[in-house]
Amino acid sequence: MTCVTCLLSTLIAFLLIGHVISITLSVSPDYILSGNALALNCSLERNATEPSVTFYKDATLIGYIQNCRQNGFTSCSSTTKCQCDLISNTYTWNYTPSNENENDATFNCTISTAESNRITVKKAELSDVTISPAAPVINATENTTVENIRCTALCWPECSFIWTGPSGFISYGDILRLSNIQRSNSGLYRCQATNVVGTNYSNFIDIKVQHSPDKISLFPSITNYTMIEGRSINVTCSAVCEPACDFEWTYPSYTKHNINILQIESLQGTDNGTYTCRAYNILGYKESAIMVTINFAPKAIFLSPSNSNYTKKEGDTLGSIVCSADCNPACSFTWTYPDGTKQYNESLIRYSLEKNHDGIYTCKGFNDVGYQEKKITVSINYSPDKISLFPSITNYTKSEGDSISVECSAVCEPSCDFEWTFPNYTKHNIKILQIESLQGTDNGTYTCRAYNKIGYKESAIMVTINYGPKAIVLSPSDFNYTKKEGDTLGNIVCSSECNPACSFTWAYPDGTKHYNASLHRYQLQKNHEGIYTCKAFNIVGFKEESITVTINYDPGNSIFFSPSNTNYVMMEGDTLGDITCSANCKPSCTFEWTYPNGTKYLDSTLGIGRLNRTHAGVYKCKGYNHIGSSEKTITVAVNYPPESIRLSPTNTPFIVREFTTVRVTCEADCIPTCTYQWTGQNTWTSVNRHLTLTSIRRTATGSYICRARNIINSYRYAETSVSIIVHSEYIVHLSCMKKSVPDSFQIISNFHILVIVVIW
Repeated sequence: MTCVTCLLSTLIAFLLIGHVISITLSVSPDYILSGNALALNCSLERNATEPSVTFYKDATLIGYIQNCRQNGFTSCSSTTKCQCDLISNTYTWNYTPSNENENDATFNCTISTAESNRITVKKAELSDVTISPAAPVINATENTTVENIRCTALCWPECSFIWTGPSGFISYGDILRLSNIQRSNSGLYRCQATNVVGTNYSNFIDIKVQHSPDKISLFPSITNYTMIEGRSINVTCSAVCEPACDFEWTYPSYTKHNINILQIESLQGTDNGTYTCRAYNILGYKESAIMVTINFAPKAIFLSPSNSNYTKKEGDTLGSIVCSADCNPACSFTWTYPDGTKQYNESLIRYSLEKNHDGIYTCKGFNDVGYQEKKITVSINYSPDKISLFPSITNYTKSEGDSISVECSAVCEPSCDFEWTFPNYTKHNIKILQIESLQGTDNGTYTCRAYNKIGYKESAIMVTINYGPKAIVLSPSDFNYTKKEGDTLGNIVCSSECNPACSFTWAYPDGTKHYNASLHRYQLQKNHEGIYTCKAFNIVGFKEESITVTINYDPGNSIFFSPSNTNYVMMEGDTLGDITCSANCKPSCTFEWTYPNGTKYLDSTLGIGRLNRTHAGVYKCKGYNHIGSSEKTITVAVNYPPESIRLSPTNTPFIVREFTTVRVTCEADCIPTCTYQWTGQNTWTSVNRHLTLTSIRRTATGSYICRARNIINSYRYAETSVSIIVHSEYIVHLSCMKKSVPDSFQIISNFHILVIVVIW
């Protein structure tokens, strides 16, 4: 019975659960690349009813599909995140790794308790590309094979390799092989590796195909040169070869020169011959030659006799002089005379030489290639035939201080020497008579002699000297005079030595001229100050001498104010601007202000500023120098309204007997003067500062008010009051009270009311 029960339970469990489901996971693609989706395909061997398929990455849940819904919510038909293929029982989850998740990862999926296989997907990778062997330059001989150059890189998924090179060369695969290599294959090669990550490039390798020169190029390409001596030749030898060729030129003298450019700056006759260029490297050489033929002009001119300088006297003969030269082709000859005349002959001869025959004679030897010249100098000696003076004047009348310059010249060979004899018989070996400043002692005859070894000639001039005043002498000799206004400028006499006799003028500072040698001025005025100039003159010239006269004076009545007002009426609290005191005086004045209180200030500017009543009064400015002084005043009035009232007498209270007289005076401090008004009992009024009550009666007992005001403000006043009680006997009580006034009036300050109480 127990066995049957167990068998039945097993059968029921089998029917409920079914047999274990087989699950297979596949992943596509087989690499991880950021932003590139992986399809995780979870396949069941048979259909399952509403399975829940769960997907894991590195054992971490990344999503599930339930009833063909993404994470049980969105239908897989409405999203790209999942797919359901119910026909093939395949459930796909699309997983896109981010940058931070771009690493190797292991994936699996589960259904119920069944778990798929685990698949590890590697991160996509592309390393740097390297070349082996790693030499940057590979040398290869032409017609050989270059092989086994391998390109490697660490790749996942696997890379494809491409080799690129010169002239569009391309080869697929990681190994570069170049068979039967030619020089056209020389150049830079590199390998590129490509997979899903991208493309990386190797460094370049330079493959150089080595070969010997196959030909030589000459520039210019001429092989036969016919050159003129003195010209230059420049021929460049070049060849294509690897490694680069060395060059060598062999000269006709068999000397060898390790250069590729044949360059001779100035060809000579000895440079004739064959020049061979050899280009060579380790693989071979080539040669090429040029032929150079030199023609030449005459190298030098030879004279017979060989003298190059001839000195003859006028009338002599210049003997035969023969000119020759070594040149090819044979030279022709000409002689050129100093005047440009040509003689077509190699021999020079001249008879009866004259002065104009001296100079340079040139022999020229020439052919088609060039020419050479040789010169001789012929000097013809002769004495001077006449003397020329410049200027050509022979009589001079000069003023003392003038200059004289006379040049003596003569035509002679050899050149003449010159000598001037002065009036005092002194001799001077000079050609130019030059005296910068003539004096009276320079009168007389001056003689020029021109001479050489052949002979001499003479010529004379006469010089007469006039002179102007030499200096001005003043008596007295002072040049500066300082006088006071009203003084006399004493007699000053001007004199000078001159020929002819001088005339004199005195020029005053105002330009007036006084035609006399003496200067005298009375009652000097301010405008007489300045420079007085004495001028001595004659027909030759003039001299001047000046004196300076300074006139000193006190300020007089020149004091003035700026601003120019002399009376200021201001309100208390106003600001009085600066007042500057000035005067015309020489020497300059010092200024002093005296204030109303007697205080003195050494300053030209009166600066009070904000005024108060103590500033009222007369201010005096005094300007003075050592000549004298002057004064000028201004008056400052400071207006202000009444502020308080004083009563006189002050021995209050007033207790009076009936039928007596009461007299009280009211006074206030105000500018301008205040007006006063008394008011009392029974509207009694008096326009007077005195309150006078005669034969007073008891009915006059009461308070009396004094009010003071001025024109500053009709609504601004001060007042006080006194009370009088009339009785025969009295006791006085004194109290203080404040008077009430209408609102329309302004009370300056509290005031006292005198109350007199009389008891009877």
